[in-house]
Amino acid sequence: YRPQCWWWEAMVTLRKLLLVLVLVFVPGQRLRAYLGLLVIGAAFVIHVLAWPFVEPKYNKMEWISLLSAILTLLCGLIVLESPELHPVIPAVITVGVMALQCAVVLYLLYFVLRAMTQALWEAVAPPDGTINPNPDVYLTEPREFAPTLCVGVLAQPPRKDLTPRGPTLKEPAAQP
Repeated sequence: YRPQCWWWEAMVTLRKLLLVLVLVFVPGQRLRAYLGLLVIGAAFVIHVLAWPFVEPKYNKMEWISLLSAILTLLCGLIVLESPELHPVIPAVITVGVMALQCAVVLYLLYFVLRAMTQALWEAVAPPDGTINPNPDVYLTEPREFAPTLCVGVLAQPPRKDLTPRGPTLKEPAAQP
């Protein structure tokens, strides 16, 4: 987490605790779904305002996970609130929710594999950095988002010219 967002882990724990309390102590499916949607929606808004992670990819992963939870609860509420729907519609919604969850898992796996590739790349690349044939393609992402809740973390605005962490194509040093 960014230094000014030291409280973020407590926020995640509070979100999980509130969801468990709603599931255990609130009677009725509809009320549970609405309160769960309220908790996750509030967590989503706070996450977007705080943007707590140093690495943008972790912020994106959390954002996508929270958004998929919101969409899943909304789809569940559609099915709960509309019992007179054609029997095919709940089945279509169920397949859609399953596809959404699979897409989120695949997206998270993409980032895990990308991080593993980055680590492998940095481990096997020669120290002079002459292995990357395309210096314009970086394996890292620039920071472009300016959060509002954790202001003052970066002493300067985000740079647009971040250098890559991985090797790039460099001209060999001239031999005298």
